[in-house]
Amino acid sequence: MEKQRMPSELDRRLTSIVARLTAPGTPFEIGFIERGGANLPLYNRAPATLPALFDEFCAMHGDAEFLVDGTVRLSFAEVHDLARRVATGLLTRHGVRR
Repeated sequence: MEKQRMPSELDRRLTSIVARLTAPGTPFEIGFIERGGANLPLYNRAPATLPALFDEFCAMHGDAEFLVDGTVRLSFAEVHDLARRVATGLLTRHGVRR
C-alpha cells in the first residue's frame, strides 16, 4: 500500500488553478456522462467532434504561430487551410470516407 503524503504548496496551487478553470460557467466546465455504468468526466462546452474543436481553436487564434520547424513558421489559419486541403484530397482523390 502506497503511503499518503501531504500536498505541497505546488499541489495546492495546481488544484486551485484546475478548480477555477473547470468551474461552472467556464469554457472548461466539467460535467459527467454515464457510460457502461460508470460516470465519466467531460467538458460541457466542448465542440461535438475533434474537427469542430480544431476549427474553433484555429478560428480563435488565426494569425498566431501554431507550428514551428526551424525557419518554417505556420499560423493557426495556415495550418487549418492546409489540413482542409489534405482532407479534401483524401476524400476526392483517394476515396477515404468519414
